[in-house]
Amino acid sequence: MSKGLTKGAAALPRKPSGAARLFLILLSFLDQLYFRIEVWFWWFVSLAISVVSCISAGRINFLESMMPSRLPVHIAIVIEEKNVETFYASGCRLVRWCLQLAGVRYITLYSSTWGKDDLAPTANLAAKRVGDMGLSAVAYAGGRFVGEYNSEAGKAPHVICTVGQAEGREALANAARSLHDLSEEKVGRLLPTAAGGAPDPELMLVFGKADSVYGFPPWPLAVTELRFHRSLRHFTKAELLRDLRHYASVKSVKGV
Repeated sequence: MSKGLTKGAAALPRKPSGAARLFLILLSFLDQLYFRIEVWFWWFVSLAISVVSCISAGRINFLESMMPSRLPVHIAIVIEEKNVETFYASGCRLVRWCLQLAGVRYITLYSSTWGKDDLAPTANLAAKRVGDMGLSAVAYAGGRFVGEYNSEAGKAPHVICTVGQAEGREALANAARSLHDLSEEKVGRLLPTAAGGAPDPELMLVFGKADSVYGFPPWPLAVTELRFHRSLRHFTKAELLRDLRHYASVKSVKGV
């Protein structure tokens, strides 16, 4: 009798030790964790694909979705970058961002480091990049027409104008030297006017080491809101949005 019980007891499975139980619990936990991570991973992948599809279809625009109600029609951009490649990479990107906004039609680009030979190529390049987005653009250099891209009949194009020192400090000095009896009419004839029928800029973005307009023509800046930044290369859409919100929140001297 005792021998049979002994044989039956020996046939029963042995209970796992404490270490084995701990290992099984850990294995079960890791299995559940892997399953959850896999589920969340594919959920994020599907979400990312949906967002990218919506963006490519033009249904979602980050700036448009968070944009203030009042936007400037004309934005001036002062770029004190001696490295031309920096402007070509970052400056043209900023121009595209601005002209993607509904209501912004005019962009003026200025740098005191640009000579007369730099204005036309820079304006053409910026306008071409805008044309590549499917928008119509007209380029002016120092008030002179230099090119048109992706024009559409019956549709007002976006206007991009480049100006340099000759349209700023030099023009003001030449006007002062040419006048014996100052009058508003004579000054107006001597000083350069905005190209393409552009109004005075409502917002100016300045990129440089100092809080200065670096010789930008001062006469159209009476009611312009100035925003200063140190680096054009590291400027982001979020900072542009912040500047636009600041502009919308400030009441100009015209009482807008």
